[in-house]
Amino acid sequence: MTDTKQVHVRIERERDQQQYLSVALSGALTIDHVADVQQQLLQHLDAVQGVRLSIDEADEMDLPFYQLLISLQQTLIKQNKEFSATILLDEEKEELFRRAGFEFNF
Repeated sequence: MTDTKQVHVRIERERDQQQYLSVALSGALTIDHVADVQQQLLQHLDAVQGVRLSIDEADEMDLPFYQLLISLQQTLIKQNKEFSATILLDEEKEELFRRAGFEFNF
C-alpha cells in the first residue's frame, strides 16, 4: 500500500470583498502538485483584483512549489493586482530556502 501525500487547496472569494481571492494551501506542497495548483489558481485570477495567500501546516514544501508562488506574485504585479501572503513554515523548511538563495519576500 502506497502512502500518497496530497496538497489541500481552498480557493474562495472573500465574503466582505468579492474582488479578492482567498487561497489557503497545506499538505504536500511539492513538484508533484505544482501543475494542478497552478491550473486551479489561473482559473480565478482574471476576475479578481488581488490574492491573499495563506500557507499553514505544510507537511512538505520544495523549491519548485516556491517558484510557483514567485510566479504567482510576478503575474499579479504585471497585472497591477494586489498580492499578500502569510507563510508559516517550520525552521527546517525556511533554512532549506535560505540555503538555496531564496528569501520569502511576500
